Amino acid sequence: GLGDVYKRQALNLAVVIPASAQASNWRHVFSTPMERLIGREIHVDRASIKPGRLGLIFKERHIILKGNGIQKAGSSMDFERTVDCKGGRSQTYRTSIYSANGKRSPDNGPQESPVKRVDWDSVDGGVLRLVCHGTLP
Repeated sequence: GLGDVYKRQALNLAVVIPASAQASNWRHVFSTPMERLIGREIHVDRASIKPGRLGLIFKERHIILKGNGIQKAGSSMDFERTVDCKGGRSQTYRTSIYSANGKRSPDNGPQESPVKRVDWDSVDGGVLRLVCHGTLP
């Protein structure tokens, strides 16, 4: 399953995003083959990770590689998230959605999701594990 793919990718985690974006400290979380499999690039802003809310707060960005009827390829979503690393809980508390041409969507979804248990073997759990362990590429 996807958890097994994540585990195989864990040793070959990432490629740093292009130099032009490094100043903002955004980092690819997964390798290109993993991104193709899940249909999106996932980036975390390393500089945004700090104590707050449930434990740590950080910014995350998804860039859609494969359109899915709701989101077109090239569109993106920015999230502000929090994670309780020891208690295994997470929450998204702000979401911004952008079209492929960079225009912000007026319908940006719920601004605060319920706190949920982390599935450490999922793609999301893999992202949170890297944030919690401070091992982002």
